[in-house]
Amino acid sequence: MPRNPDSPRRFAFALASVAALAGGALGWWLGPVRPAPPAKTPSTAPSKPAPISQSKSTARRPYDLGHFNNPSLQDFVDLNDWLSGATCEQVWSLLDRKQGPRHLGSNTLLDGILRQRFRTFPADERLAVLRAHTEPQKNFLPVNDDILLDLVTDLLPARPADAAAVSKFIHDTQGYRTAMALEAWAKQDFEAALAFAQSLGHPEAQYLPLLIGHLAATDLPAAQRRIAALPTGAERDEAMVRVATIMAQANLAEAVVWVIEQGGGAGRINHTDESPAANLLTRMATIDPASVAEVMLQHPALLDGISGVSAVGNIFGEWASHDPQAAADWLRAHPLPETHQIYAEAYLFRSQLLDLPDAAVLDAWRSLPEGVQKMTLRNVAARLAEGDPATLLDRVAAAFPEDKRRQALSHVLSKVPSHPPDQILRWLPDLVPHFVHNSAHDHLLTSLPPEQLERALAQLPEADRRVIQERTAEDLIRDDPARALDALPPIDPNKKDPFLYSHLAAELLNNDPTKAAGWVAGFDEGTSKEWAAQNIVASWAKFDPDAAATWVEKLPPGPSRDRASIELAFLHGLTGNDAAGIALAATVQDPERRVEAAGFALQSLWRRDPAAANSAATRLGLSPEHQQALATRLAKGKFVR
Repeated sequence: MPRNPDSPRRFAFALASVAALAGGALGWWLGPVRPAPPAKTPSTAPSKPAPISQSKSTARRPYDLGHFNNPSLQDFVDLNDWLSGATCEQVWSLLDRKQGPRHLGSNTLLDGILRQRFRTFPADERLAVLRAHTEPQKNFLPVNDDILLDLVTDLLPARPADAAAVSKFIHDTQGYRTAMALEAWAKQDFEAALAFAQSLGHPEAQYLPLLIGHLAATDLPAAQRRIAALPTGAERDEAMVRVATIMAQANLAEAVVWVIEQGGGAGRINHTDESPAANLLTRMATIDPASVAEVMLQHPALLDGISGVSAVGNIFGEWASHDPQAAADWLRAHPLPETHQIYAEAYLFRSQLLDLPDAAVLDAWRSLPEGVQKMTLRNVAARLAEGDPATLLDRVAAAFPEDKRRQALSHVLSKVPSHPPDQILRWLPDLVPHFVHNSAHDHLLTSLPPEQLERALAQLPEADRRVIQERTAEDLIRDDPARALDALPPIDPNKKDPFLYSHLAAELLNNDPTKAAGWVAGFDEGTSKEWAAQNIVASWAKFDPDAAATWVEKLPPGPSRDRASIELAFLHGLTGNDAAGIALAATVQDPERRVEAAGFALQSLWRRDPAAANSAATRLGLSPEHQQALATRLAKGKFVR
């Protein structure tokens, strides 16, 4: 691509063009940018810019997007220069990822610039290009949904048939995004836009509130009448909030009163969903939090319940981001109910925390009420964690009283480097609750020297010691099953979640089947042994079924042998070894499990010869009831995993 850095004037002009394109692209990213409808005849698209002089040889040459792996400002200038004279077909060649470089991945600004330029071509020209490049039987599926939404917007209202055809290929099963494309039409002719949306077959609850919101922008009374006619429910609530948001831009207090009159003021006492009124206040807090706070005083019942408390937090979080001093002054002058006050002060403090000097953070936090301290402990711990990782846990632990230390340490554990033996060992007793509920950082345990970890574990209560030992083993299973076995605490015969044992048994089996089988055989009878024995058979029989069968035969009678036998019978059934499966099923002690084993063993034979399968089943010593249950389940195909 030729460049001309010696022309400052040309460069400045191109740079301004890039800035305009980038601004439009980013505007699209934050919210759809659509051309305004003309006063008279609806246009299908913005007008195409005049072509540049034919002396620009770059206009007709393919453009290489390879620079945009790491683009410079000059790359955007060159792209804009090329795009200004490109045809619809040429711009599409860059948008179409099948023809463009796949290694570019996602580049929001680049995509926005290309999409914006593509939209400057007439809608019928874009439609023709897309259809020309559509793969057989795939319609518009390779195309970016936003490009199709732009096209639908620009085809309406003049060409509804073409718009409907394009809409069918937008990945928008609920119809919400398609309804956004109907904004201009809904403002001009609501009934026609609604009929078009209904013709697409989307659920009305998704697009109707959005269309009513569009209508409110141009005919507020009509939108209000629409809401009054809707039945009570989520669809009506959403439409109510959309209309009230438009009303609130002129008068928030009147909008809230209207919502209350429509039945949207009731708080959801035991539900996290905000009432329409609380939702409205949360939205408006981003624009005018001071006015929202005044409305709260006039209608305190709007903020009842869980959703109301959450709304207060959101409101003061927004206010604190705009004017923390005004928010704090208002809160001091107008104390809220206790729970609401805690949420408001917590959000306010989180905002102030960003500007506090390091030396003042702890004093400011300690001056807060107890409830606010609990809500902001995570934020303070994260702030204190900034700095030298080698002393991270020590700093955090020293900052908090003992009753809050454990929680604070767990919040910053993700910031600890991979090899911090001194810190982890020093604070291991406080970190145990974290490992009970979260396995994301088990690798920190396996990075500790085994001898030092063992000495530290000896100082822990038995329950805590088991937690750390099991977490360590879990992290080691895949890479070092032998070390995982050494790390395990004594086997719990009836462990609530015995997956750890069965997983380790399967991994050990890959390296040393005899050792794995001997380990599981030594378990005391219980659910842990049952599941581990089943896993041993499931893995072992795949590469040495004879050895697995011999091991099962040597197990003492009991639930574990029964479960292992069922697994082996299942595998015999898959391979068509009916005789071996039946013989194995006959050894199962528990009648219910014998039915299970027999079903797996006989399912293949049943499909080939039901009479032979019934005959074999009679030799299993089942009661008439169990015999009938077996036949019924075989007939219904119920022995399938």
